[in-house]
Amino acid sequence: MRPDLQGRGIGKALIQAGLARARRQRTSAFLSTGTATNVTIYGRCGFRVYDEADAPDGGPHIWFMRCDL
Repeated sequence: MRPDLQGRGIGKALIQAGLARARRQRTSAFLSTGTATNVTIYGRCGFRVYDEADAPDGGPHIWFMRCDL
């Protein structure tokens, strides 16, 4: 996201909309991120890390997260 748009709640609103859809479908929500800062952001929305790994060939560290609804 563009830095000048950060901090306005846009990302949180999108995450909450996705979680609301998952609740309606009675399923869990899953995601992965290669950005450490996102782990905290997603954690505030109810996600927890259930696994993590390093991508092959020098790729990023990846956190796999889920939110049980």
